[in-house]
Amino acid sequence: MKVTEDVYALPQKLELGENSETIYPVAIDTGEGLVLVDAGLPGELETVRENLSDHGFSLDEVEMLILTHQDFDHCGCAASLLQETEATVLAHTKDAPAIDGREKPLKGEERYEAVDVDIEISGGETITRGGKELGVMHTPGNTPGHVSLILDDLLISGDILNVEETGFAGPRERFTPDMESCVEGLNRLSFQEFSKVHCFHGGTAEKDSGDVRKISESLGSEFKGFQKTATAGPARFLRGDLENQEVGLSVFEIPQGETHGAKQDPEMGHRHETETEIYYFREGSGTFRIGSKEESYTEGDAFLVKPYKLRRIDAEAETEVLVAGAPVGDGVHEGELD
Repeated sequence: MKVTEDVYALPQKLELGENSETIYPVAIDTGEGLVLVDAGLPGELETVRENLSDHGFSLDEVEMLILTHQDFDHCGCAASLLQETEATVLAHTKDAPAIDGREKPLKGEERYEAVDVDIEISGGETITRGGKELGVMHTPGNTPGHVSLILDDLLISGDILNVEETGFAGPRERFTPDMESCVEGLNRLSFQEFSKVHCFHGGTAEKDSGDVRKISESLGSEFKGFQKTATAGPARFLRGDLENQEVGLSVFEIPQGETHGAKQDPEMGHRHETETEIYYFREGSGTFRIGSKEESYTEGDAFLVKPYKLRRIDAEAETEVLVAGAPVGDGVHEGELD
């Protein structure tokens, strides 16, 4: 099954009790060997071999195996594959201990055979092989080290997106311990450029970043997405909650009766691609709209706002606000608040 010119789906049958479905690891032809994204189920080596043969390839050509996360249906066949190939194994540093046997996998009572992870990735890398460049994005939630990949205009989503009987959908909640982290990951993916999404569960869909944004917005409405504190609170936020090491820092003065939302249209809200922001109100009072919520603010209040939430300030009195978190270059999306 061809996904794009050089990407091939390698279907396997997954049986879960009385239910069954098809899963879709992929092979990427780099011109200098194959990169497999996920290995599939335990005992499915011959299925992998046959799938590759159907597309004119052999196991001998597999040079690299990227595991999107630690779940058994993604890693179960890895040990068998490595017995017949010399593939380099890559996985996120937060899932590597479950894959290599230092820890138990998060899900399932029986573990698959552990394999060594040769290269631990963290997200943000570009994996270059032959003429292909694979961008790595850390999209946790399903597991702590779940990653998605972007190759040209194709998003290889792992389990953060699915093609269900009802259509294109987000993560399966029953298999996802941290849904809010998935929302943040979907928000980041919505800032990327692609026109096709390959889902491990369900196959390939002609969907783009706008379609992913709709899923992110729908799921994001279920989470508060911010914290509020006062007086000494901003220091706690700054010490403990900003992950970005190159923190952007801005001071905005908002006249009485005016709004501070999107750059192009102050009446709109804005959200960020990656970074959580802190808003510290040094003077003034008014309303801070965050998603569908309206919070009153006065001098000394501070809010920590997750990147996926649209936000806008409505100043009832002249306001001065310090904003810390999102650096220059962090993606911004404008949208209408609920």
